Amino acid sequence: MRAKPTIFVILVLVACGAYLATTIPVAVFPEVDFPRVLVGVDNGVAPIDQMQVTVTRPVEEALNSVEGLERVQSITSRGTVEVDLFFSWKVDMFQTLQRVNAALARVQSELPPTAKITANRLTFAAFPIMGYSLTSDTVPMTRIWELANYDLKPRLNRMTGVSTVVVRYSGAKSWDRLVAVLATGGTAK
Repeated sequence: MRAKPTIFVILVLVACGAYLATTIPVAVFPEVDFPRVLVGVDNGVAPIDQMQVTVTRPVEEALNSVEGLERVQSITSRGTVEVDLFFSWKVDMFQTLQRVNAALARVQSELPPTAKITANRLTFAAFPIMGYSLTSDTVPMTRIWELANYDLKPRLNRMTGVSTVVVRYSGAKSWDRLVAVLATGGTAK
């Protein structure tokens, strides 16, 4: 007598599971708006002390006025600056990115003309999926940098599934040691 209600409950649960399996949206990564914006500035091979004065300080000062900003953290290396902006969880990150871009546009005229600025919201697609390290004891670092920027970067950018390729100095003790090429996955080009 008890077998019929048990079988009925099992069949109802299986039917509900089959229905939900076909109707619930599935994604590799959940939609999360991290309250963080990454700003990168590339200025060729300018020395660190020059980068701090001509790029890092003006960019940080301009970005300090963005609404909802809680913390600024920057890393300056030869020719590059990475500024991490941490915001309140309550802010709209799409609107905040627009405010960050507006602040960067205001400070652009104060930066060296060779400085290239990028600002991106932190998403799952922002994490490097693949990294290459280029080193040599015989090839000059300027030649390695040229190979990374003008040979490897365009080839990686043309690959299916690659949305961003960044070439940067990794922060090794000596400039003649290492350039990192970071490829990020995603669907947007």
